[in-house]
Amino acid sequence: MKIRQINTFINKALVLSLTIAAAAGLTGCGTTPIKSKELSTVAAAPANGTANEEESFENTEYSGVKSYLEYAGMEAQQDAADARVIKIAYGYSGYPISYTTKDGEVSGYDIEVLKAVDALLPGYRFEFVPSQGGDDLLLGVQTGKFNGAVRNWFQTAERKEIFSFPEKNLGLSVTGLTVRTEDLEKIHDFASLSDAGGLLVPVDPGDGHYTVLKNWCEAHPDKAWGFETGSLASKTDAFAWVSEGRYDAYFGLEVNFNSIVKADDGPAHQYADTLTWTPCAAIPTYVIFSLDDKDVADAFDSVIDQIWESGYTNYLQETLYGADYISEYGRDGLGVFE
Repeated sequence: MKIRQINTFINKALVLSLTIAAAAGLTGCGTTPIKSKELSTVAAAPANGTANEEESFENTEYSGVKSYLEYAGMEAQQDAADARVIKIAYGYSGYPISYTTKDGEVSGYDIEVLKAVDALLPGYRFEFVPSQGGDDLLLGVQTGKFNGAVRNWFQTAERKEIFSFPEKNLGLSVTGLTVRTEDLEKIHDFASLSDAGGLLVPVDPGDGHYTVLKNWCEAHPDKAWGFETGSLASKTDAFAWVSEGRYDAYFGLEVNFNSIVKADDGPAHQYADTLTWTPCAAIPTYVIFSLDDKDVADAFDSVIDQIWESGYTNYLQETLYGADYISEYGRDGLGVFE
């Protein structure tokens, strides 16, 4: 299957299932006593809110995660009387990164790390506000509705111009290619995809995956190709398109492949025998804050090392992701695998 340039994509019937992105900028243990507080002040998810089809099944109810206090065996202390409330938006159906259970509990890897940060900062009180996710989170921070947001964010040059990023990362995300199992020997990374003349499912210009792929193409001009861009209505469609042969690979997270394809109750489980996910990048992830809240980003940086060094982040990945990527790839990741 030959590579097709972006303009040819618009002429295909498949465009009915995609919304072309309008803009690239917004649309990819220590022993210190800590304070007693409501670590996760949570507004309930909207009554009429619905999760995306690939994110609405049973594992979003997982609520057995230990808090940092429990994990580290640390005593609690009170917030400062004048602690500033920081509203942090999160995707309420984004298991295992962030989610809300039917009981109204907010959890997930990003959320639990931020609860730990909150516990170590007596001058701040984090409140977690559920959102549908995606651009709603970014726009909410940019317009001042929220002070910050989490959603497995990668750093991009465009985002750094309009948000405050901490210097230090929140987590590590391993992403890669989903291909037909029969094609795994010939397609297992960007270079082999290019050599095979394979076609990649359109990549959203507002997603961090776009930046990863764009940077790789710029660093490897002899292998670069005009990959298609567009916003997927459903990740389930992407897996179906690869299995059915419309495309040869989909660039996305292993956790999505596991929950959508491998899980017995996943909406694309019928493709579990025909598709395989293979890693090609281990990328640091961040919490973002508004430009007016750089002090919160700096405060985050002042305590996050203690949380990493306690082993709590490894515990969260093992518990929620089913794999300790941090031990395998290191806190800073490995970028794109060559």
